[in-house]
Amino acid sequence: MNQEAKEVLEGILTKDLHELTSNDIAFLKARWDYLNADQKEKYKSVLVKEIKLEADQELDKLNKSELIAMAKKSNVDFNVSKKELIHNILEAQEK
Repeated sequence: MNQEAKEVLEGILTKDLHELTSNDIAFLKARWDYLNADQKEKYKSVLVKEIKLEADQELDKLNKSELIAMAKKSNVDFNVSKKELIHNILEAQEK
């Protein structure tokens, strides 16, 4: 990692979780391997939340028949609204 990126990372790591911007979270996500175990523990909840949001947004781009096909493969209830279907698929993928 170059010096400029190190300085940016150090600045981000001084922030509280509620102070992180979406750019900070993206920066942390891209440099996850540079964090030590304590830093990973501190920031994982923010990154997991961001990853889930991205997955939700990607699934939302699919039409309902594509989502139903995914739901059937995951053995989840597909006789629900699109929003609930996305939730069920994501929940099944976490298991």
